[in-house]
Amino acid sequence: TALAKIHFPRIRKNPGLKANDPMAEAGRKILRFHFAHMLSHEKGTRLGEDIEELHDMRVATRRMRAAFEVFRPFFKPKAVKKHLKGLRATGRALGHVRDLDVFMEKAEHYLEMLPEDKRTGLEPLLDAWHQERDAARDKMLAHLDSESYQQFKQGFNEFVSTPGAGARQLTGNSPEPDLVRHVAPILVYTNLAAVRAYDKIIPNAMIEQLHALRIEFKKLRYTLEFFREVLGTQSKEVINDLKNLQDHLGDLN
Repeated sequence: TALAKIHFPRIRKNPGLKANDPMAEAGRKILRFHFAHMLSHEKGTRLGEDIEELHDMRVATRRMRAAFEVFRPFFKPKAVKKHLKGLRATGRALGHVRDLDVFMEKAEHYLEMLPEDKRTGLEPLLDAWHQERDAARDKMLAHLDSESYQQFKQGFNEFVSTPGAGARQLTGNSPEPDLVRHVAPILVYTNLAAVRAYDKIIPNAMIEQLHALRIEFKKLRYTLEFFREVLGTQSKEVINDLKNLQDHLGDLN
């Protein structure tokens, strides 16, 4: 078929964003970049020997979902909906296994800090988690082997490899901001404003509010990462700071 003739993307150092790119094509470059990363970790995820493979594959699906949130206004709703459905299904299949990996890893570190005679207390919980993880892994493999996942990969590959596919056509007589250099500054400042809105509640924030703040930090960080190539060298520093804040809030949660 025509779909089968399009090769899957290879890993690249950068998406290749330019300030004069139309937003839809900038989004396509970013989606293609992270799609290549997702595919590159599928084999290791199936093997299950290194938990970081699954983590990296899941991160790639999350980056793509976040990219759709940023670039959604520049694509036709139908195009976004179809591909988001496949990404969400894959993210869910990976997510349950990953969450249990993290729980067990943190529990193991906690056990290492305990005296020898206290370590057996958590064994029933860890055994239950191991069983739950095995079941979640079976479900994940069933998803990766499914016809729907294969169709998602082929269809998504066509979408990210075809300039103009699914892009919203600009209408009307008045020019609309449509290029990266028009829109990126607005998106960065909008996400920054959402983070700064938490200033006044930080001293007495509840854990749910801190979790919500972490999500806003994540949105800001992803936005900066997506446009990093056109933002200059300082953006790398800012992204690292945001990652540290996000990790700290994640540990609290």
